[in-house]
Amino acid sequence: MLAVLPALNAQSVTGQIQGTLVDPAGAVIPGAEIQLIHDLSQTVHKFTTETNGSFIFTGLVPGSYSLRVKQGGFKSYDQKGITVAAQERLDLHEIRLEVGDVT
Repeated sequence: MLAVLPALNAQSVTGQIQGTLVDPAGAVIPGAEIQLIHDLSQTVHKFTTETNGSFIFTGLVPGSYSLRVKQGGFKSYDQKGITVAAQERLDLHEIRLEVGDVT
């Protein structure tokens, strides 16, 4: 029984969400501010995209999330109802931002 305890402790019940921001031409968007909000608790996770436009949120409690992206020169992007299950690695792939006014 004691031999099984380390294996049980190593298992995680959290998930992750990842993706890449691109412009209408498909070029990556570095330095964009991304907020991930847990819909039930309203806990906000923040991330700034890497030089390759990628982002990753790890250690997420299973549940429903909303994603909000803001970047100068582009319209704000909102996506609701992103469901993450325990141990799930959800890939949103490319999120294409539309050119627009600074808001």
